[in-house]
Amino acid sequence: MADIATSRRAFISAVMAIIPGVFIGSPRELRAAKQRSKELVTRLESEILESSKPRRETSISCVIKGDKRILYRKRGDKSIPLCGMNFTGKIIWDSCDGKNNLKDICGLVLERCQVTELRARRDIIVFLAGLKKLGAITL
Repeated sequence: MADIATSRRAFISAVMAIIPGVFIGSPRELRAAKQRSKELVTRLESEILESSKPRRETSISCVIKGDKRILYRKRGDKSIPLCGMNFTGKIIWDSCDGKNNLKDICGLVLERCQVTELRARRDIIVFLAGLKKLGAITL
C-alpha cells in the first residue's frame, strides 16, 4: 500500500508542479500554486500515516547514553547516527513494531506524557514522517 501511496504522491506532486507553470503567468500565483501542492502532499502523507502500522527498519538501532536517545543506521562495521530523540520520541519509536497504528501510538503517548490529544497526534505525525524520510521506518 505504501508503494501505491508513494506513487500517487509523486504523480500528484509532478502534476501540481507542471500545470501551474503552464497556466499561471505571475510569480505570485505560481508560489501560491506550489504552496497548495505542498499542502496536498502533506495531507496525503498524513492519511498514509494514519492508516498504517509503522515498523522499524532492522538496520536501525536505538542507543541510550545517559539521558540521550540516538538512532543509528548499521552499515557494515559502522554505525551512522541519524537523529536524537527525547522521551516522547522513544515512546513512539518503541511502538513502531508493525502492530500499532497512529491511534494506538497516540494512546501510549497520552498515557505517559502530559499533552493534549491534538498536540500528541500532530507531533506523532510529524515525528513518524521524519522517521520515514530518514528510512528508519516503513509504513
